[in-house]
Amino acid sequence: MLHRILGGFIVATMFWQLWPPYIIQAQTAPTLVIGEIAWAGSPLSNADEWIELWNISNDPLSLAGYQLDGAGPDEGILFDETAVIEPKRAFLIANYAEDHANAAHSVTPNMVTTALSLSNAALHISLVAPDGSLVDEAGDGNTPLAGSSSPKASMLRLMPIADGALAESWTSTTDTQNFYTDIEVFGTPNICDGCGYTPPKEVLPIETTPDVSTSTVSVPLPASDPEVTVNEEVPTSTITNETVIAQASVSSPTPQFPDAVLKITGSFIAGEEISFDASSSSDPNGDIVYFTWNFGDGTSATGSHATHAYVSDGNYPFELIVSDTTFRTFATTTLAINPAPLPPPNISLNEIHPAPIEGPEWVELYGVTKDNITRLMDWRLEDGNGTIFRFTSSTIQDMALHEPFAMIELSSSRLNNGGDSVLLLRPDDSLADGVIYDKTVKGMSWSRFPDGQGEWRDASPSKLDTNTVIEKHPAALPADIQITKTANTVDPSSVRGDAAILNTSSKTPAMITTTLTTPSDAPISEASTNVSPGSVAIQKMSVAKASVKSTTVKHTTKSSSKTTLPLQTSIEQIMTIPPNTLIELSGVVGSTPGLLAKHQFVLLAPNGRGLYVRASNKQPSPPFGTKVHITGTLMNNDNGFYIRMGTHDRWSEAPGNTTVKVRQTDLTNLDIEDDWSVVQITGHVIESSKTKALIDTGGGLVEVNFSKLTNYRAERLNVQDEMRITGLLDMSGSDLKLYPRDASEIEILSHATLAPAEEETTPGFPGWLPFGAAGLTIAVTEGAKRLRKWQYEMKVQKLIAKAKE
Repeated sequence: MLHRILGGFIVATMFWQLWPPYIIQAQTAPTLVIGEIAWAGSPLSNADEWIELWNISNDPLSLAGYQLDGAGPDEGILFDETAVIEPKRAFLIANYAEDHANAAHSVTPNMVTTALSLSNAALHISLVAPDGSLVDEAGDGNTPLAGSSSPKASMLRLMPIADGALAESWTSTTDTQNFYTDIEVFGTPNICDGCGYTPPKEVLPIETTPDVSTSTVSVPLPASDPEVTVNEEVPTSTITNETVIAQASVSSPTPQFPDAVLKITGSFIAGEEISFDASSSSDPNGDIVYFTWNFGDGTSATGSHATHAYVSDGNYPFELIVSDTTFRTFATTTLAINPAPLPPPNISLNEIHPAPIEGPEWVELYGVTKDNITRLMDWRLEDGNGTIFRFTSSTIQDMALHEPFAMIELSSSRLNNGGDSVLLLRPDDSLADGVIYDKTVKGMSWSRFPDGQGEWRDASPSKLDTNTVIEKHPAALPADIQITKTANTVDPSSVRGDAAILNTSSKTPAMITTTLTTPSDAPISEASTNVSPGSVAIQKMSVAKASVKSTTVKHTTKSSSKTTLPLQTSIEQIMTIPPNTLIELSGVVGSTPGLLAKHQFVLLAPNGRGLYVRASNKQPSPPFGTKVHITGTLMNNDNGFYIRMGTHDRWSEAPGNTTVKVRQTDLTNLDIEDDWSVVQITGHVIESSKTKALIDTGGGLVEVNFSKLTNYRAERLNVQDEMRITGLLDMSGSDLKLYPRDASEIEILSHATLAPAEEETTPGFPGWLPFGAAGLTIAVTEGAKRLRKWQYEMKVQKLIAKAKE
């Protein structure tokens, strides 16, 4: 009998050793429990998850050897000897430290680990003791038993402690403590709510929105963006950057995590929309169910595409969550949003001085201060022929400033006394202000009354000062002087400092004539007349010792006996040199002798830029195509820059390359530098004679002059023939002119198709035909000039319309 009992015990012992170990459920009331779980994250980040362990005993408790399963990696979260819970205290385990951009809690966790990952669809967490016994559990393996994702609320343990796998053991937190202000989240991190047991509060039901299990991935942006940390669990791929496009691709190493591909496009400027695109994201199982965007400024969105504009500049913790039916992948970074650019300064034209008695022409601006003057960078001034001044760091530094006025001295005489336009253009080509003025009397200016926004009138110059009108009754002036001046009516509402332009040529002139009597040598006095409402008063500047018979004032400059060495320069640097400077330069002769006026020729730079030279009659013009070295005085007038060679100035042949390129020129936007350049045009013949042809280039009309030296018979051209012509561009007059140097520079691309003549029905030519043909030619020429003027006015009107948009 004893042997049987002993044998049975041995067999039972063997079976016991073969039986797999199992977890022993603690039967006594636990002193260590899972107390609170924030499985839904926070409004700052869905990955802002945390979990609390409570020590509800009266003694410190070491967590060394304990393990938390179901809250992260397969091997669980292990605790070492440093993890100790004080009596009646909570032990906080969080994904983020309190100073992380995505952390909503303001307290320091006892343990920070990116391994923490709480499931939103199959939550079951086990706390296992070092001996393998189950200390506590939370959840039943399905959706969380409490808590909420909208609003964000944690899952809180109820007292007395009961089975954590039962729903009645948990509630959704309605209290909020230890969070940063202005964050809508419910929970009490780092507080042991159950350590001082009180009956549970009445809790209103909160509709929960179950999420799914999570895997957090931080996506690094290119080097230009702030550095971010990448979790080791899910590697990230290399990111490409395209100026304003930051693209990230995140791939999970296992099929259960979706792949998040993020593309962000925008200017990254406050107030401007940024586009977010995650449509290229995928899942190994093809079951992506939703996308969530957390923009870091308290706003969020859903869907594979989103747009968002940040109200103010700053660094924002951005997050994309891509979820399938089980797992979540996070793509996080920090977006640096730049401040919105300041609006363009409200600066306007205030005074134009195109006809100085002496000194350079100048333009005055209004609204310029020390604070906004640098914001004029890359603005420009244009007249009817193109750019006359560019605002650069050097030219802005040289501007005279007397707030709110700033004065710009032009380096050459570009403003026509007979009428012109001045446009103030921003870097984006929008019109800030502009004016088209009529013929200007020598010494007078065109000014605004009041400054900066009023009507344009001719008046005495008031450089860097308030514009004033001196009113005098005509009867107070000496008699026998007749002053006739045309002024145009102006609608004040059409002239604004920020947009509109005054087109004086389109208004009906109001003729004002005042007859006065005075001796013929009396000086001209300042005068003004009272005119009908809407018309403009007329002012005449006082010119001392000016004759009524001739208002031209002659100025003589005494030459210095001191020898001055010439300034060595080049054609490309001419615009930077003040007039009346003795210079020395080289260039290739670009005109054949006799093409222009006698003893005058054009000098070309290798890039095709030209410079007009007026030589003395002491030497012949240099041969066409040779490189020469010359000395002379740089001059300028209403026709532009030129070099005047005196009797003692000479040219001489110089060694070097004589190749000259054809300059690329836009006839609709000509610059000072285009004058006398070698250019090429293509267009159709409008009319022609023996020596001239008018060509319509589509961007303007050009008069082509055929010199006898070219041996080209222009009369063989027909209207609408298509031509391609190379030559020197003359911008000195009101019409553009082109001078081809040789017949090889004139090419007919296609002849116009002419209708065949019908002899039997053609009437006889009348006797007045030659006179009629001559009249027709004149009419066509004048019509072409008017057409050119009309085209220019249309260009200005387009600028006006664009400025008003």
